[in-house]
Amino acid sequence: MTTDGHVRTLTSRIGQTASRRLMAVASVALILVAMSATVTTAAPINLIPYPPDITSVFIGVNYDAGTNIFTANGFSSDLDLDGLAPPDYALDAFGSYSVTATVDENGELLGGSITITGEITALGFNSGTLLTGIFVPGTDKFGFIDGGGEIFELTFEVTGGDVATLYESGIGPKRGGTIINAVNSGFNGDLTQSFANDGFSGSSDTFPIPEPASMTIALLGMGFLLTGHFWRRRRRA
Repeated sequence: MTTDGHVRTLTSRIGQTASRRLMAVASVALILVAMSATVTTAAPINLIPYPPDITSVFIGVNYDAGTNIFTANGFSSDLDLDGLAPPDYALDAFGSYSVTATVDENGELLGGSITITGEITALGFNSGTLLTGIFVPGTDKFGFIDGGGEIFELTFEVTGGDVATLYESGIGPKRGGTIINAVNSGFNGDLTQSFANDGFSGSSDTFPIPEPASMTIALLGMGFLLTGHFWRRRRRA
């Protein structure tokens, strides 16, 4: 066999080995995806309230296991801008707080929306709408403690409202979070069962999820450094 023939044979064997390894990796990946799709464990999102945040009170919370619809409805009351108590602005009058979300029995957030209304004349917030958002399937999350409890967390994509103008603008859509303290909901961690609180004892805090600007800057800086290193190596070569 010629040298060229040896090279072709060796190349073919390497290609076959690489192909088998790729198929094995793909098979393992598919198994893991299948497992993750069938096994869902409830977990808190561990959201941290961040100003500007809107406080809402007298919230009624309800989950209908038959329709998978989670609702929370109450009254918006205050806006805080600096993260220090007390809140900086009380709404001119009580506005409204409304969450409607589709959450399946595994705790997956499948869609819905959040709307907070109200006006703060001192800030020029006169449209009547403080914040609106949508729950994006596959992106947004519904968090709660496995085993039950009164705290529910939801993340959402901000779509409008006067307060949205105070949210940071990043590369992607503005993001928000809301934490609901249902109080007396009787939720035991099982979303195959309906539950509800007394209709008025709940409260919530709604706030931006800031984009980690420092991380973005660091990644951009690393990109510039790697690009410079690449071009320097090419010049030497």
